[in-house]
Amino acid sequence: MASTADIRREIDGLFKYPLEADVNKIRIIVNYTALPSKRLVTHARLPNCPKIKTDTKKPLKIKEVQSALKEMKKWSKRVRYDSYFCAGEMAAAFCELLDVIETRLSSSSPDETINIMACCVDWYYRQFSQIVDGSDGIWIFPVTRIGKIVAQLKCNYPSHSAWSEFNEVVGDAATWWGAGPLDVEVIAGWKDGHF
Repeated sequence: MASTADIRREIDGLFKYPLEADVNKIRIIVNYTALPSKRLVTHARLPNCPKIKTDTKKPLKIKEVQSALKEMKKWSKRVRYDSYFCAGEMAAAFCELLDVIETRLSSSSPDETINIMACCVDWYYRQFSQIVDGSDGIWIFPVTRIGKIVAQLKCNYPSHSAWSEFNEVVGDAATWWGAGPLDVEVIAGWKDGHF
């Protein structure tokens, strides 16, 4: 069995390198960060990932992603869903979805993928942040993945016309949340921990 110091080092490593964090460790992180008196709380167990095709040759459509995000929102309605104790599972599932999006980028149109990422940022602010207690910093894992994908898209399609709508959608989401101004440049910086 690992010592408390070893577990602490491993948790610190997850947060220090969030893009490299093992999603299976993200799922159970709350088991180690919760106060000992609260660890026995029973809560809903969530699926690892919402339903979405993983075929890298199949072009990704925004409706697929919206359906997956809607499924995740439904998980938060489960009887024993707990916004704190299910946070790791929800963050890991969001990361899994983002990983599928990333693997399907090369077979998808730039318009569609840029709009999909705007949808993911909007969902992060309007839904994820509402259904997950991010007080332990669990929010960093999907956020850095969003930043990585947006940075990749921005590098591949720097002056694509879809960025205008992207900026509008993420700007509205940030205003709704009460965050500072957001645009593609700010979100691309999320991959490096610039929040």
